[in-house]
Amino acid sequence: MRPLSVMAHFVFVTAGITSYVHRLSALTRGLLARGHRVSVLSLRESGLRGWPADVCVARLELPAHFVRRPGGLTGRRSLIAKERARANRIIAGEEFVNALAALSPDLVVVDYELHAQIIQAVSRGYPVMLIEYECSPLQTGRVPMPSSPHVPGPGGCTAWRSRASWLGGLLLRRARITASRLYYGGADWWSTIRAVAAREGFDLSGRASRRHWQYLAYPEIPTLYLGPAALDFPNTDPNPGFRVGPVAGMDRAENLDDPAYQQVLGMLERRNSAAVVYCAMGSILSNPGYFRRVIAAVAARPEWSLILAAGRRMDRAALGSIPDNVHLLGHAPQLDVLRRADAMLTHAGPASIYEAVLSGVPLICYSGGAKEEHGNAARVAYHGLGLQGDLRKSSASRIEADIAEVLGHPRYRSSVLRMRERFLRQQESARGLELLEQAAEESPASLPWRRF
Repeated sequence: MRPLSVMAHFVFVTAGITSYVHRLSALTRGLLARGHRVSVLSLRESGLRGWPADVCVARLELPAHFVRRPGGLTGRRSLIAKERARANRIIAGEEFVNALAALSPDLVVVDYELHAQIIQAVSRGYPVMLIEYECSPLQTGRVPMPSSPHVPGPGGCTAWRSRASWLGGLLLRRARITASRLYYGGADWWSTIRAVAAREGFDLSGRASRRHWQYLAYPEIPTLYLGPAALDFPNTDPNPGFRVGPVAGMDRAENLDDPAYQQVLGMLERRNSAAVVYCAMGSILSNPGYFRRVIAAVAARPEWSLILAAGRRMDRAALGSIPDNVHLLGHAPQLDVLRRADAMLTHAGPASIYEAVLSGVPLICYSGGAKEEHGNAARVAYHGLGLQGDLRKSSASRIEADIAEVLGHPRYRSSVLRMRERFLRQQESARGLELLEQAAEESPASLPWRRF
C-alpha cells in the first residue's frame, strides 16, 4: 500500500511507561516522515519525554488504573477512599473525551491496558486501534502463558504444561480480581471498568474477553503487536500480519554528556577489561538484594568490568562495598552502553531484550515474574540467545557462573547475531505504518483482522 496522499492525524494514547515511549516514538517518526501529524496523550509524566520535536504531547491528569491487590486491615478506609477517588475520575472521563474532541483525530491508537480510554474512544465513535507490547497474548498451540517460565519442547508433557500454565494463570487472575472487589468495596479496577462501560453504553460482555493473558482483551479491535514473531515460540497466531516488531527506538537520542557516565567511560578505558558486563532492571524495577549478588559475582572476577544501572532512587549505601571493577550509575544511556558490552544482565523486559539483540549482545535473564518477564526469559533460552535464571533465587556464585558461561561460549553471540539479522529484515518492512494508514484512510474494520 502506498502512503496516504492526504495527511492524517494520529493520536496515540499511552500509559507513559518509558519502554513504551521508546517504541511508540519510533512509530511516530515513521508517520512523520510519511507526512502525517501525530499527537500524544500520556497518563504519566514520564510519557512526556522522548518524542520527536514535531509531535504534540499533552498530559492527561487521570490516574493509571490497574488491578491493585488488597492491602492490610490497618489503613483500609484510607486506601478505599483513594481508590474510590481514582475510580470516580476515570468513570467521569471528561478530560480524555474533551481532549479527543479538541484533537479531532483520524485514528486513535491506544495502549492495550488503558481499558477506560479504549471503551470511551470506541463508544464515542472514534476509529480505534490498539498497541500490544508483549509476546503471545493468546492461547494458541503449545505456547504457554506469557508469564510462564516454561520452555516448550518435544513430547506430550509440554502440551499439558502449557495448558496448565493458562488454566492456573487465569484462575489466579480471577482470584485477584475477586479479592480486590471484596477489599475495595466496589471501587476496584473491575467494578470501575464495568461502570465506564455502563455509562458509555458499551457491551462489555459481548465485545471484550477475559479469557486472554491481559485482564481484558477486545477481539474485534485490530491490534499492532510490537514484539517480533522471530523471538516467539512456534505458534498458530490468528493475525500474524499484525506482528510488526521489533519496534525498538534504536535511533532515539541519549544523554552522553552526563559527568557520571563520562567518568565511567574514563575508568573503562584505563582498566582495559577482558569483558564489559551491563546490568539493568528497566525504568521501574529495583532490587538491592539482587544488585548486591551481582556486585559480589563480578568482584570475584577482577578481569571483568560491570556497569550497573541501579536506578535514580537507589540508596548507594544499600548496595554495600563497591569494588573497583563495578561502575555504578543511577541511569545509563542504554544504547551506548550496549555498544560497549559483551553481555547484559536483564530483568527480561521486552525493550531491553530487543535492544540487546539489535546491539549483538548475549543476555542473562534474571526475571522477577512481573508481567511477561518469565516468558521473555524462556524465549531467550529457547533461541539460544543467553541464559534464563531467577532473580530471587540465583546466588552470587550462580550469577558468576552464568556470566562466565555466556562470555566463554561464542554460540550465544552467534545466535544473537542470527536473530539480529531477522530483526533487521523485519524492521525494513513498513507494514505497521501501512496498517495505521489504511485504518486512518478507510477504517480499522477494513483491515484483514481476524476476530479471535
